[in-house]
Amino acid sequence: LHSLRDLRIEVKTTLQGQPLGGQIPWDGLEVAEAETEMYFEREPAIPPPWPYIVQSEAKLPNTLEPAVVLPKHYQNNGVKMGDIGYFSYGAATSSSVQEQRLPLYVAGFYDPGVMAIGAKCVLAPSSLVHAINTSSQNFTYDSNMVNGIQVYLNDLSQAKEVKAKLVEAFDKGGLTPYFEITTFHEYDFAKDLMQQFQSDKYLFTLIGVIVLLVACSNIISLLVILVNDKKREIAILSAMGATKKSIALIFTLCGGIMGTLSTLIGTLAAMLTLHHIDAVVSFLSFLQGHEAFNTVFYGKSLPSELSKDALIFIIIATPIISLLAGLVPAIKACKLSPTEILRSE
Repeated sequence: LHSLRDLRIEVKTTLQGQPLGGQIPWDGLEVAEAETEMYFEREPAIPPPWPYIVQSEAKLPNTLEPAVVLPKHYQNNGVKMGDIGYFSYGAATSSSVQEQRLPLYVAGFYDPGVMAIGAKCVLAPSSLVHAINTSSQNFTYDSNMVNGIQVYLNDLSQAKEVKAKLVEAFDKGGLTPYFEITTFHEYDFAKDLMQQFQSDKYLFTLIGVIVLLVACSNIISLLVILVNDKKREIAILSAMGATKKSIALIFTLCGGIMGTLSTLIGTLAAMLTLHHIDAVVSFLSFLQGHEAFNTVFYGKSLPSELSKDALIFIIIATPIISLLAGLVPAIKACKLSPTEILRSE
């Protein structure tokens, strides 16, 4: 072999029971489908040529040119993983603005979702971003901000808290008239989506509270029926010297125990569902005859992480509400007259 173009691959298959075979040249051959491994417990001896994760830390392949991850519409337009391209940008020199080019390696593609600016974002290593930023200072996240200071946080949830502290510090220094402090929530390309996400969060929280109230109503109904069925036993306990407080405690604890068991069963069911979320989505898609969750809006896979805040809320709120729900039948049991019940029996 003098080059890869001289390489031939012998293939054999069958079509409608008839054997087929022949040679395929290596030149122009493309991978139609492949299984990739992205998650590793430790750094692999031979890193893959695509992005991978080592113990929850995302890494780009170490190539001669800086590796980048492009939006998926580049893939639809013919760009392939492993292609070599370049970034073109303007950099100011002593006399004029000249075009600069930085070579890059296409390591993969990502789904930007419905975010308007997502199709324009390229995931690149910090070295490449730093090289462009030091050469060209014309880029800003906010078109209204021609100069200023950009603050980056490791925890984005602290953005509003940091803003409040900065506003307070600027007020003390008398700098408020000269600066406008904003978070990424207020950028034009993110504001609408952030507001919608917050509204959805409140909506699902409200739905969860309504579900809890309905479940507690069922507990009340069940315990009231139990009180009516156990009138004779309640009367016997009262006649034997049981106090109203002890009888009320029995039914209150019944409500609390039911709520605690329901919380445990629900948590285990939620963890099981999240662990097999892809199978659940496939089953729903099979029932509907089409994709249950459009990949344009939800991506190729749904999130499968259990919210710690929601879990803590459920673990604390459900038993407490169940105990309160048990008070209604407990009060009803206390008001029963043992003499009338025994006489009627």
